Amino acid sequence: MKSLKQFYEQMRDYFLSQLPDIYLNFNIGSRIRSLFESIASVLEELSFEADTEYQNLYIHSAFGSRLTMRARELGIERKPAQKATGWFRFFGPAQTQIPSGTRIANADPDITDNPIIFQTTQTGEIPDTGQIDIPIEAIEPGALYNLPTGALSYIIDEIPDVTGSNPSPTAGGADEETDEDLRHRCFLAPYRLARSIERCWESLACDITGVARAKCLSCSPSPGKFRIYIWSRDAAGRLVSPSPQLITTVQEYLNQFVPVCITLTVTQPTGPYQDIIAYLKISETAQFNEIMPLVKTALESVFSALLPGETLTRARLIAAAMSIPGVINFRLALPLDDVTPQETETIYPGTITIHPWEWDSQFEL
Repeated sequence: MKSLKQFYEQMRDYFLSQLPDIYLNFNIGSRIRSLFESIASVLEELSFEADTEYQNLYIHSAFGSRLTMRARELGIERKPAQKATGWFRFFGPAQTQIPSGTRIANADPDITDNPIIFQTTQTGEIPDTGQIDIPIEAIEPGALYNLPTGALSYIIDEIPDVTGSNPSPTAGGADEETDEDLRHRCFLAPYRLARSIERCWESLACDITGVARAKCLSCSPSPGKFRIYIWSRDAAGRLVSPSPQLITTVQEYLNQFVPVCITLTVTQPTGPYQDIIAYLKISETAQFNEIMPLVKTALESVFSALLPGETLTRARLIAAAMSIPGVINFRLALPLDDVTPQETETIYPGTITIHPWEWDSQFEL
């Protein structure tokens, strides 16, 4: 997209070339310069709007509501935000009534800013044992409400002589699906019907709210056996291991699609997940469609060579790509930094997307 300055200079230079014998005052504040700058301003705005509309035509560059529209063309809807659920264990005298809608929190709202609040979804009565577990639901959707055991202990709607806490983590809370995750699901959509390949199961697993990424591995040498690792996002947007409840939900969902010749196991990953987005510049005599698969294979080999706890460096990825004959330049847009796992973790390769070098200046990430 051209800037105001570029539009102005192009018009000025053209005008001067057509009237070389006439003196024209293009000093700052002159009438002809002010006129040209006004026209350039309008052209810059029109150029920006046209460029934005052009980018919104494609899944890889559309954002927000326009990406939602592109996804709907593939039959994919953006996942809505979802409330976390769990259980709260009340302790107190027998026969004490616990009303539905009783609010509980992680801290006293009167002395704490932005407390995390849940409420009971059923009525209950404390039995002779002195305790009862009642289901609870967050008052607002979001991943922020996925809390560890014991995080909820303050009863806002006070009930005499009653205390309690959550005996297990709350789970299922999710923010509205991000553009990045929705775009990833769209890229996986073409594989949904091929039950014999890993990408099909990754696409289906990502249907479930709370699943941001999935990685399917065939359990070689056993044919027809797949292990699927899934990741969620925390309140800060980081990819994290899923809750046991989410693993069970995904397993039950995928079981609907499993033919008799295939066995699927959904489990927690043992390391972080990393997508790759890059721009590739090749020689004039090379063909992009021939070089790009070779570069992908080289990048995948970097992941396969990683040892537990070993850092994935950007320099190593760039070196692998540049080692392919015909590659002139290679720019990594993702990851932005080196990726270091825990000592016992191994990094899982995500989707590797390589664009032509020309797109680097046209489509900002």
